[in-house]
Amino acid sequence: MFREAGEKGRSRWDLYTLAGAFFTVLILLGLLRRISVSIPQGLFGNLLCGFCVALSIIAPGMSFSALLMPLGLYTPFMEDVGAVYLPVVVPAVLSAGVTMVLLAKQITRLLERHYSVVFHGIIGIVLAATLVIVPFSAFGNPETSVVSLICLAAGAGTALLFSMLGEM
Repeated sequence: MFREAGEKGRSRWDLYTLAGAFFTVLILLGLLRRISVSIPQGLFGNLLCGFCVALSIIAPGMSFSALLMPLGLYTPFMEDVGAVYLPVVVPAVLSAGVTMVLLAKQITRLLERHYSVVFHGIIGIVLAATLVIVPFSAFGNPETSVVSLICLAAGAGTALLFSMLGEM
């Protein structure tokens, strides 16, 4: 269904897309954090959460938690959804539905025509959003740094192991 780009010229665009998405999101989230912008949990925040949930459903690899955590919306949103708090759930569901109706076909078309470029863009966005939420202050303590690096290596090793097992 989706075509894989095998041309050398296309791989350069993949790298540009990954770097462009990464740095754009990193700068944007860094600026938002630097000037202490917080998105309120009101109607706009709930609509944004619904948009992010829908985007994570229709764009493979995109994670709504990676989008909402740097904005400080993930935990309150998940608590309200878990409690089925209707003033949060209803706007989020409506926003998710509208987003899916408006964007699902366009994202599928993008993936059909530019599969590799789209995925590199998604990887750049997720990497930048993940980097922003890493608690680098924890690396000030040597013991915490060692434990964190061991956990990072164990997680990467486990992911690699499962990847190799999946190819068998």
